[in-house]
Amino acid sequence: YTDLLLWLQTANDGKPVLALETADWLHEMVSDTVLPDISGISAMPSQHVGITWLIALYAWANNRVLGGIVMVYAFLVLCGSVLLAWHYALDGYVSILASTLIWWVSGKIVSRFMNNNSSRIQPASA
Repeated sequence: YTDLLLWLQTANDGKPVLALETADWLHEMVSDTVLPDISGISAMPSQHVGITWLIALYAWANNRVLGGIVMVYAFLVLCGSVLLAWHYALDGYVSILASTLIWWVSGKIVSRFMNNNSSRIQPASA
């Protein structure tokens, strides 16, 4: 990340890069003097990418065009999180895999629950 951080710092010298200012603020917040009870910043998996991917999965399930657009957006969030030195690419990949697995398992659980309960529902007699 050394070359990437140098490149970002060079870009910041010409025009401020908000991601660098935010990163500095986060590092300051987790220091022992500001918030001593916080021991670090979570990076694996990337919550930015994971939440965006879950929204994309939901959109895809309801509207393929909208889902495709949101998946492109999720890809841009993944690229941005790496290019702005917030995450390693692996952090985003793990988020996508974990979010997809959670989505799939949740769907199976809900489907099974709905199928089991629907057989017990009896129509009201008149």
